[in-house]
Order: sequence, then structure tokens, then C-alpha cells
Amino acid sequence: MVAVTPSDARVFVLDVGKHARLVGRKVGWIGACLLLTMGLFQVAWWQASLDTKYPDSPVVCAVTLVALVGALGVLIWTMLWSMFSSYRLLLGPDWVATDSGGRFRQQVNRSELERVCELPDGLVLMRGGGLSFRIPRSINGYDAVRSELLAWAPLATRDTSRPWLGLFGKSLVAVASVLLVVVCAVLLAIVNVLVKLAVS
Repeated sequence: MVAVTPSDARVFVLDVGKHARLVGRKVGWIGACLLLTMGLFQVAWWQASLDTKYPDSPVVCAVTLVALVGALGVLIWTMLWSMFSSYRLLLGPDWVATDSGGRFRQQVNRSELERVCELPDGLVLMRGGGLSFRIPRSINGYDAVRSELLAWAPLATRDTSRPWLGLFGKSLVAVASVLLVVVCAVLLAIVNVLVKLAVS
């Protein structure tokens, strides 16, 4: 679908490399825990195979782990690159919106904006009912967007409208991380079995 930009809008896009670094700093610990868990799982798998009739080779186990981690890394990076590169922020004379792949996802009108919160990773626009709209710091032209929006509404030091949301979001991340670990462990076990069958 071809993206259509209103004639009165200025367009800002993500600096993909910068945004990837910001995301990495926030969720990098998940990747580190995942790598550690997969490594420990592979060591346990190899140790368990030593008691079988056909024990696994430590070299094959190591190569299998590296290959799977590499394949998952490429897949995840490709998905993130596609998502980040299609993101656009549209800033009109009295409205701001995001779009991805030509489809509007969110829009806030100047009359709806109550306050602007600035966090380490960008701006949070607060409107009626506590609804929020996030603008990442990694967009090109962030300072210009920030200056424009602060002329619309006052700057708040912290977003305290929905303190429960942060806890809820962290809980979701924790549950998703556990599920991801389980899925990767199952996938690694399947790959180990297939590799063992192939080299036997």
C-alpha cells in the first residue's frame, strides 16, 4: 500500500540504527538471559547424552547452538528493521500522527493534548482520559518536534496518570520472556534431535 502524506504535514522518520540501540538498551537483558539459558540447556543436553548409547559430540552441540542463535538473530533483526524503517511521524499544523506502511495508527489533535511528558526514550503525549501517544527520541528531527509540541501543551516532569500501567507492562514482559525461553528451549531440543539423526 502506498503511503499518502497530507500536504500540510511534515514527515519525520526513525534513525533505524539509533532506535535499535535504544531498544537494545531496554530489552538487551532479555537477549542476554535467553542466550545464557540456551547455553545452559545445550550443556545439559550434551551431559545427558553421555549416558546414552550414542553420545553427542561437544563440537556438534556447540555448532548447533551457534547456528540456531545466528538464525534467530537474523530473523529478529529483519523483522525489526522492516518495522522500524516503515515508521513515520506526521506533524501537521494542529495534529500529530504516526503511520506505518501507509496506515495511520494513532493521531492526537492539538485541542486534545493536555500535557507532554519527556522520558529518556522520548516524549509521551497525554490527552483526555489518560490516553497516551509516544514519540521515540530516535526520530530524525526530534528537537524540532519537541519544540513544536511544547508550544501546544505544558511539559510535565513525570507521567503519573496511570502508575499501574508500568507494573502491568513489566509483568507482560516477564511472562513473554519466560514463554520465549520455553519456546527457544523446545526449538533447540528439536534441532538437536534432527542434527543427531543427520550425523548418525
